[in-house]
This record gives sequence, structure tokens and C-alpha cells, in this order.
Amino acid sequence: MDADGDGACVFVGTATAITSGWTGVVDCDDAKSYKNPGATEIVGDGIDQDCDGKDLTLPVSDAAFARYVAVEYKGKAPSANLFITEYDRCVAATGRCSADNDEGRFMIADPEVDAFVDIYKGESKVLRADGIREVVTLEEQSHFSPGGAKPASSYTGPSKATRVAEAKAVAEPLVAKEREDRLAEEAREDAEDDARDGEINDINDRARSLAYDLEVEATARREADLELVEKISDATDIAEQARTTAARAETSAGNANVKLNEALSHSPLIEAGPVGGANFRLGLAGLHDGEWLRGPVLGLGGFGLRAGVDGDWYEVAGFGQILFGGDGAGTGADIAFLAGVEGLGQLDMVGTHLGGFLAYTQSEDHGNVLDVSVVERGAVMGVVLNRDFAPGPFRTTVFVRAGAGPTCIGFRGHQDGQSMVASSVGVVGLIQAGINLGVGAKL
Repeated sequence: MDADGDGACVFVGTATAITSGWTGVVDCDDAKSYKNPGATEIVGDGIDQDCDGKDLTLPVSDAAFARYVAVEYKGKAPSANLFITEYDRCVAATGRCSADNDEGRFMIADPEVDAFVDIYKGESKVLRADGIREVVTLEEQSHFSPGGAKPASSYTGPSKATRVAEAKAVAEPLVAKEREDRLAEEAREDAEDDARDGEINDINDRARSLAYDLEVEATARREADLELVEKISDATDIAEQARTTAARAETSAGNANVKLNEALSHSPLIEAGPVGGANFRLGLAGLHDGEWLRGPVLGLGGFGLRAGVDGDWYEVAGFGQILFGGDGAGTGADIAFLAGVEGLGQLDMVGTHLGGFLAYTQSEDHGNVLDVSVVERGAVMGVVLNRDFAPGPFRTTVFVRAGAGPTCIGFRGHQDGQSMVASSVGVVGLIQAGINLGVGAKL
């Protein structure tokens, strides 16, 4: 039967070519009329149009094929079958023809012997009936050419052997001259190296002589210095008395310096402890099917670390926190990170400090009523109040922070079996309090 009407049939049931005596072509796909044994194959489309079991592909890249079209075929693109056949015939003629993909040309090894042409007898092609060129000798070309025999070659210059001999005659003197020049240059460089070595040896000799003279002079000076020992000994007692007096003065100055340092400076401080509070968004990002994409994150608690410098009237510190909590929805605990710096000035003499802070915040909501996870990143700036209830080497500090800042929000999740991804911007807020324990001993 021929279901696709392309003129090529297929067997149905249990029939085969042997049992039916069928001698015609058999379709390889009776559902597609463009696929049959008589169809024209299209290059590189991944389809076996002519039912030969494979797709037709060019033996070169598209860029190389374009060069062959421009050079070998004078800009007139050949059919894929013609190009592939001529390419294969040239490559198969090993030593006589080669395909230059960079130039886009079929190169004949010796144009005095071979040619890449169509062969005629009279006006009819005889060596190949397909009209495709191949590699032949000039004798074959002249034997089968329009209008009768042609000379074996139109080349009238010197033979190849003569040209090679002439080239050698020109090249060999040049090579010999280049070798002589190279040897002369090497000899000149060797002579310069020897001269430099002699100069270096002379410099070394002069340096050794100068070193000897200096050693003799130094010996004489050492002997003269011995004469000064007795005179210096007489001054030793006076100098010792002066050093004792200076030592007592230095001790007094050191004590004063210690007291000054205690009054003006403190050592580095480090604190750690629990944190409680809330990260929340001031204004939600929007609605989705009547539901808020995310409510505020409440009831956060976690752990914080603070390190910096405690001065007499100021504190500068960096801090980091990890916080856990939830908005009452979703399957997992919400988590938030906070990292920033703060600078505080002392308000009174009992350890109360007030200042500002700037921090990076990141929070993640593990799912809400819409099964949507939210990642939020932003910057927060605000005020911080810090009170040290145990001034001295060991610190017990209570703090309160409040602030707000811009944030970027990303939503991802599923609703009704469909993936949902969204992003927005908003304002993130922070209110928290905590207690830190640490050290900050005076210098």
C-alpha cells in the first residue's frame, strides 16, 4: 500500500518482497511523502529523505563550504551531491590532488601531469556520465576533449627539475652566507665575553687591595682607641650616677603614663549573647490570587557576636547575628542574618552609650499559606542604645536596636501545581533587644 501517495509502497500484514515477488522500491516511512527512495536528500537537516539509512552531511564546515563556492565554483553554489562527489574524488587521488579548506580550492599537485576536469569525446562526457569533475592525466584530457586532441600541457617554461635546480642555486649561497654571518656574530660575542671577564677580574683585584688597606687602617684605629679606655673609665662613675638619676625619673614618668593610659584608653572588647526581637517588612509587596505573598516575620530569637574597641568615651564595634523565628505560616523556621558596624558615644559616667549602626540583613521564609518561599536582602540603618551594668574588665551589656532600610525581595514556590517566581522591592524594619557577656579590660 502507498498511504502517503509518494509512489513508493510498503508491505502490510505478513507479506514481504520475497513472498510477494515485489521488485520495485520500498518506502521507509509511508506516513511522510517527503521520505522515499526517490526523494532528494537535504544536507544536514537530520532527516533521511532518500531512505539510504543516513542523513547527507557536508565533509567540511559551513564556513569552508562558503569559501569553496566563492573560489572553486566562482560564486555559483553547487548541489550538495556534486560538491561531495568532487571533494571525495580529489581527496581519494592521494599525492595528485588535495582539498585546501582554508583557501576553498582543489589543488593539483603537479599541473604539468594532472588536471581536475570533465572529460569529453567530441561533445559527450565519457569518463563519467554524471558531469562531475575528477583527477585525470593530461594525456587523458587531451585524448577526450572537445575538438580533438590537445597538447599534453600548455606550459612552455622550464621543467620542474630545472626550476628546483635554479631555486637551489639561489638558496644555497644565501644559506652559506647566513651561516658565515652567524658564526662571525658568535665569535664577536665570545670576544666581548672574554673582555668583560678580564675587566671583572681587574675590579676584583682592586677591591681586594682596597679591603686590605682598610683593614690595616682599622687596626691602627683600634690601637688608638685603647688609649682612650683609661680616660673613659674616669668618666664611668659620673655617667653611672647620671644613669641612676635618669632611671628614677623614667620610673616616675612610666607611672604617670600608666595612669594617663588608664584615664584615656581601653582595650579591645569582645562580647556574645542571645538576641530577641523582630525583622519585619514595612508594607507588603502585593497580592497574589487574593493572598498576601508574605506576612511580617515575628518572634525572632537567636545569637549575636560583637567585637571592637572600647575607648574612654566611645565604642566602635562590628557585630553579627543569626536569628530564627516564624510568621505563623509555612513548614520550616524562618531564618535571618545580620552583619554590620556601629559607633557609640558615652552619655554618662555609668556606661550608657548611644549611637548609630549600619548593617546588611538577609532573611528567608520557608513557605507560607501559598507554599511560597521568600528570600529578602537589604540594608538597615538606625540607632542603638547600649548600657554596661558591670564596667571594668568583665562586661555585662544590655542593648536595644531599631532601624529600617531598603530591601530586595524574591519569591519562589508553587500554586495549583504551577511554578511561581516574583520579585519586588520594599522597606525592611528591625526592632530587637539582647544581652551580651564579654571582656574589655583597661590597658
